Amino acid sequence: MDRVAREELELLAGNVDEVCVSIYLPTHRAGMETQQGAIRLKNLLKKAEELRPLTSLRPAQMRALLEPAQNLITDTLFWQYQDEGLA
Repeated sequence: MDRVAREELELLAGNVDEVCVSIYLPTHRAGMETQQGAIRLKNLLKKAEELRPLTSLRPAQMRALLEPAQNLITDTLFWQYQDEGLA
């Protein structure tokens, strides 16, 4: 699993002027379980959208923010090459 560098965490933590979404989920390396990651991600993204009213974002802005992660849901190649977790 790739580790996040301290500098990357500091950069993210210092980003207080914008809305950020952090998503963490377990993933699997092989087998039918690899499909569970996409389902978990879909559910977590839905939960993030439900929390939008707590932010300053309009619905279209939230969709644009989450779009890169939404695109991963149907990317079967992406899910076939996971390790033990995704952040």
